[in-house]
Amino acid sequence: MLRYPLFCDLQGKACLVVGGGQVAVHKCRTLLQARANVTVIAGYFHEAFATLAENPHLTLIEAAFDVSLWPQECWLVFAATDSQEVNQQVLAQANARHCFCNVINAPEIASFITPATIDVPPIQIALTCGGNPVYTQILKKNVMEVIPADAAAKLQVAARLREQIKGINASRDAKRLFWLRFFTDSKLEQLLLKEDDELLTGYLNYLLAQFTSPYGTHK
Repeated sequence: MLRYPLFCDLQGKACLVVGGGQVAVHKCRTLLQARANVTVIAGYFHEAFATLAENPHLTLIEAAFDVSLWPQECWLVFAATDSQEVNQQVLAQANARHCFCNVINAPEIASFITPATIDVPPIQIALTCGGNPVYTQILKKNVMEVIPADAAAKLQVAARLREQIKGINASRDAKRLFWLRFFTDSKLEQLLLKEDDELLTGYLNYLLAQFTSPYGTHK
């Protein structure tokens, strides 16, 4: 079954993790990295939770799962206990609330799964191979090897240029040609490595003139 791929904005949104083991720790970390407000309900907590306990966006509730502890306006849930019965109870409550739920030991019944991810900020890539984790890791390694070393630096420069390019009086095709040249130009790669802002600015202005100037060859 193909699932709909989605990157969620969880900043400031309530999320729930039920379970206190190592898997729950990992899920909790990723949610906090996404700046979610995370509630964790568990009868015990793995010692690794001690490194997260001071986070103001984390609430730890040491108790057996009970629906009365469900956070208000919850967006996302992880059923991460070692009890199939409890995980199914969490899933049922999430479904009743139209809330997406991941079940760690039964992805086939979960309403969402978490793929393998490649994070090279601002690049994020998600991979899943029909539930086969070995092949997923093989593909992840292959994809990581083809990401250019200067990709993050180019994307940061591109973010600064985006509004400027939008405001230039040039055709859509001309702007597209500029961006194609921008992301594949070998000289630009060398200048990014040198970290010389003056040379970089001069060369970017040269590229802009090539593709967006009314006197350029790519109108």
